[in-house]
Amino acid sequence: MRYEELVNFGAADGWETEKYNQAAADQQRYEYETRRDKMKFSDAFPSKYLSSDDLDGREIKLTIGRIELEEIGRDRDKKPVIYFTKAKKGMVLNKTNARAIAAAYGDEMTQWEDREIILFSMKVQFGDEIVDGIRVRIPQAAPAPKPAPAHHSELDPPFDDAPPF
Repeated sequence: MRYEELVNFGAADGWETEKYNQAAADQQRYEYETRRDKMKFSDAFPSKYLSSDDLDGREIKLTIGRIELEEIGRDRDKKPVIYFTKAKKGMVLNKTNARAIAAAYGDEMTQWEDREIILFSMKVQFGDEIVDGIRVRIPQAAPAPKPAPAHHSELDPPFDDAPPF
């Protein structure tokens, strides 16, 4: 019998306390083992900043909402953090990603607001280690529509620059 059934069946129907306790322990073990397979480190220790785990292997296009300087890490260094219009977490900006954005949108960070960037995860070097990190790229602008071919009437023949001989 499962724990839920025993709770309803219980001692009122003559079940011994030992069997009831064993069923409760079995249920707790079952819940722990099934939950253990689904628990991620990032779920157990959430962060207010984006990490590569948050991207879950996807590329995500986001619009920059604002950029703020915040104290980050144990040393409390001030670093820029990008907050997006439709995301709960901000992204701590490193030099590599800042250079990519600045190359497209200019050196003045306030000019980056309302601009789109694409976030993706890749292996990067962090100190002596290779870890998953977030990288930025700029979305490609939609190609301009091709102009319609000029329409020529019979009265206005197309220009022919071939020599007449």
